[in-house]
Parts: sequence; structure tokens; C-alpha cells
Amino acid sequence: MVAPNWPYEALNVITYNGVRAYNPGDLVAASAVEGDAAWLVLDEDVKAREGVRLDRPALNASQARWAAYAISQGADPDEVNGMSRAQLIKDYGDGNDESSP
Repeated sequence: MVAPNWPYEALNVITYNGVRAYNPGDLVAASAVEGDAAWLVLDEDVKAREGVRLDRPALNASQARWAAYAISQGADPDEVNGMSRAQLIKDYGDGNDESSP
């Protein structure tokens, strides 16, 4: 099994400073997609890998990040991709109110 800190997969060729950094299907570290130093965009550059459990995103995270989180918790991808961020937070936010990160 691959280490859980590589939860993403490149969707296309990704270059960084003019150098090919990732090919489609390459594993991508969470640090490239999450946090202040993120430089890749979920569902544009990368997708969450099947079977990897992602950490619960912040309440202000994108709909795509919440959908990826819900899928990593076992939700049906077709169902959650059509849901709003607010609905995803309600259904998969572990019952935390909006004051919780």
C-alpha cells in the first residue's frame, strides 16, 4: 500500500518551472494540493486516489475538496459531485458546526 500522504493522482501532464513534474497517473503528495503552499488544483490538475481516506477539509474548502473527502469516506462519486458544498458539509462534516475548522 502507498503511504497516505500521497493521496492524489495527476490528471494530465503537470509542469513546474518549465520542467515536467508529473505525468497522468503519477501519485501526488498532499502538500502540493492542500495548505498554504498548494500549487495544484483538485479536479483540474489532480484527483483523489480511490481507496485513500482524506482528512476532513476546512469549512471554507472548495466543493471539489468536500466531494473528494465524501468519496474517500465511502460516498457514491456520482451522488456527491452533484451536491453543493453546503450539503456536503451538512452530510459529511461529522456534525461539527460552522465554528469548527
